[in-house]
Amino acid sequence: MQRSTTALNAYTSLLSETQPIAFPPAPPTVLPFAQALFRLAHDRGTLPTQGAWQLHSSTCQKLSSMTQNQTPPGGWSNLAAILAGTTLFEASSEGFKPLQPIDTLDLWTENELKQALVESLSMFLIPPTSAAGLFLMLGVHPAWGLRVAHETHKLLKTRANTMHQKDVNIFDNEQLFPEQHHHVISHSIFAFVSIILEILRSLDTSQSYHLTHFAQLILEASRFTKTQIQRHNMRTPGGHLDPFIDKKTGHLDQPLRRALDFTALDLMDSYLVPAGIVHRFNNQTFCVWPEHIPETTTIFGLGELRQNHWLTDMIAESSSRLAS
Repeated sequence: MQRSTTALNAYTSLLSETQPIAFPPAPPTVLPFAQALFRLAHDRGTLPTQGAWQLHSSTCQKLSSMTQNQTPPGGWSNLAAILAGTTLFEASSEGFKPLQPIDTLDLWTENELKQALVESLSMFLIPPTSAAGLFLMLGVHPAWGLRVAHETHKLLKTRANTMHQKDVNIFDNEQLFPEQHHHVISHSIFAFVSIILEILRSLDTSQSYHLTHFAQLILEASRFTKTQIQRHNMRTPGGHLDPFIDKKTGHLDQPLRRALDFTALDLMDSYLVPAGIVHRFNNQTFCVWPEHIPETTTIFGLGELRQNHWLTDMIAESSSRLAS
């Protein structure tokens, strides 16, 4: 991993080393698949899982038979997971449960669904594997990542009207998780998410892009947003949980490379592809439909995506360092 890489040249490489797509894939349609999932969930009450946030294979087979052997982009299990980041589904220990009346999705448009799927991560840090990848890249302590996710999940449950009593647990411990630290960390995590979406919105549908360049830009975005955290006084006296875990391993490239590979691939396969934003080719390139990331997409704590300019700030800071 070249430490001399900057956000500016990583972004330049992503934009310049492209290839025109001779036969562009058609933009995926996700709504009929979500409707099939929703109908089956209502019919059965709960859709069983065979692992955390992983739809049971028998249910996937049943859904395929219901849709004439068609499969949504990214597969049924990944679609179910990101739907659980909307007000439609809840992921519980029993499985995926529907939260709205059976005819709810009949009133949704394709664009409304896609915005809700994008906001699964940008608002609620779902799917959890993708959120965990972001925490790894930032070197944030997993418990702090869970603390931020806990706050967003409480908001999701409130919107879905599934909270019946005060949710009290260890994450409400002010001594372990001081509110001023939580605000800084949460703000930076969602700035990281915003940068990724801002990058994708800046790309051209007619071109294919290298996944390795996208991954390198994710790395630079993680460095930039981690710096935002470190600019604040994050000392942890009095039993506060240290926000970072990478103080002993941060100088090593190999753990960071493994984290980067995991994060980039998981973002693609568990979030961007099933949300209908990105198509992955077999040669480690991808194309994107920027219009499937609406500028009105909400970023938790940061407003609508069109109000965010974190990518511009990151490139400007990188250019300033090169000039100095």
